[in-house]
Amino acid sequence: MKKTILGMALVALVSVSASAQEQRQRLSDEEIAAKRAEMVQKQADKLAKDMSLSDDAKTQFVALYTEYQEALAAAREQNRGEQPEQAGDRSEKKQKELTDEEATERIQQQFARQEAQIAQSQAALDVQKQYYAKFQETLTPQQLLKVFAQQQRGNRGQGGPQGGPQGGGRQGGMPGGPGEGGMPGGDF
Repeated sequence: MKKTILGMALVALVSVSASAQEQRQRLSDEEIAAKRAEMVQKQADKLAKDMSLSDDAKTQFVALYTEYQEALAAAREQNRGEQPEQAGDRSEKKQKELTDEEATERIQQQFARQEAQIAQSQAALDVQKQYYAKFQETLTPQQLLKVFAQQQRGNRGQGGPQGGPQGGGRQGGMPGGPGEGGMPGGDF
């Protein structure tokens, strides 16, 4: 009985995942950008409310936060197109059938992917540091922690752009994904 229920749950999960991916693929770039902008606006409003900002400070914060998120998305996308494609089947049997040259090429491709991911992470980190300095002009350290801890929480759930409209994290969601953006070490 438990196996049947577990099997049904697994089938439902796979079908939901497949339909979500199909929906993401059907969205146009404008729709994705609009959803991303809406999500950023909601995040900014929530953060401003959590920080109890005055109306003037909230307006200034929301504008800067939106600019920050756009710059972060651009930094994450910067190297995305330059990443080499992953090799096909990686099964052990298939790897044993590779020639030495093919095996060497796969290793080099893996290194190139890792280098692209590091470059992408570094670009995102540079943007975060730049905007930290800008936010620091108007926010307290406690408020800054909320802004940048929010960013890190968003990155954790993106293990695959995070099924959201912000693009990034491999497919969908806020820009970023595994190893992208966030504050290294989790502390500020």
